[in-house]
Amino acid sequence: MKRKIKIVGASEHNLKSVSVEIPKEALTVITGPSGSGKSSLAFDVLYAEGQRKYLESLSSYARQFLGKIKKPNVEKIEGLSPSIAIKQQTVSNNPRSIVGTVTEIYDYLRMLYTRTATAHCYNCGQPLSSLSIDEMIGQIDKTIGLNERFTISPIIRNKKGQFRETFSRLQKDGYLQIGRASCRERV
Repeated sequence: MKRKIKIVGASEHNLKSVSVEIPKEALTVITGPSGSGKSSLAFDVLYAEGQRKYLESLSSYARQFLGKIKKPNVEKIEGLSPSIAIKQQTVSNNPRSIVGTVTEIYDYLRMLYTRTATAHCYNCGQPLSSLSIDEMIGQIDKTIGLNERFTISPIIRNKKGQFRETFSRLQKDGYLQIGRASCRERV
């Protein structure tokens, strides 16, 4: 038998002592004519109680910074978990917005994937790892040789100043030419 959310005696807005059982782990649609209490049941009863229970589970220190959510006018609700609700209206002008971006869960998922995943080279599939400056120079030496010329990306961008110390240090490190990027190179 599947678990259920059981609502008994909901009397919020248009609802008049409504009792209903909603199966968990299933897609459930609340339908009915305009003014029948669909939004009242979904948002003012289910969501409000789920949100209220979630806030009650937080520490008293955290709760002091959050507003109180009033208990919905209902006799009893059983089997309800903490809730997220997204109203049926355009929240963002970006057509690529999804539930994850609107609820900001996407940011946490992205951080989780970044921490737990291993990046791979898109060409050869080898796992990528961070390298020290000496390891990078060693890789360049192996790839193009010591006497070859190559360009390194700008290290100073959109900053005012002379940078004489930086240039003299780079010259001591063996860089032959230090210059500005031309307009065509700035993209």
